[in-house]
Amino acid sequence: SNKNVAVVSAPFKDHYSTPPELVLGCPPRQLIPSYVGVGKQLLVTGAAVAMDVEWLYSIGGVPLVVLEDLALGVKAVLSGKEVVSLKDSATWRHATPTVEARKEQLARYVKGCLQIRTLGEQYEDLIREVVFFMRSREQRNEALIQWATSNEKLDIIETIISIWDEIIAEGEKMFRENGQGSHFGEIPLTN
Repeated sequence: SNKNVAVVSAPFKDHYSTPPELVLGCPPRQLIPSYVGVGKQLLVTGAAVAMDVEWLYSIGGVPLVVLEDLALGVKAVLSGKEVVSLKDSATWRHATPTVEARKEQLARYVKGCLQIRTLGEQYEDLIREVVFFMRSREQRNEALIQWATSNEKLDIIETIISIWDEIIAEGEKMFRENGQGSHFGEIPLTN
């Protein structure tokens, strides 16, 4: 029991109910990475399995944004608390089996990050530091090129960059159309 820990989480592990679509030899999650060049470790990766209830009350409860787990991590860091990830544990989730479903999922992530950024300037700075796709296009592409180099995917980097441009545009559109709330809507993850 550490009084400085705000949230304990377990990383996601993917489960496919159908074999994933392969594009350029990669399943969607490998073709379109979401965690590249992560800065500070403040992500609540997967599901929050335990929270400091006093701290949660002190921040006004769980934020009503699409990415409440990331928002909790940001709020923890800004309040001087820690986020601990149980590396030997897992939260199973249905993985996106197609590129289109993965793009839709990540567009919602973009919307969620934009929601968090509206909470204040300090939130905006941390989101840019931690979430590569919320940086400038040049910085985002630089992070993707570094990822592609280390994962031997430089031959498809132009495709990956183009896909991320589409994802960012769609996430920004979703935010403009309805920037409030935490509801994802129907998610076509499984059949």
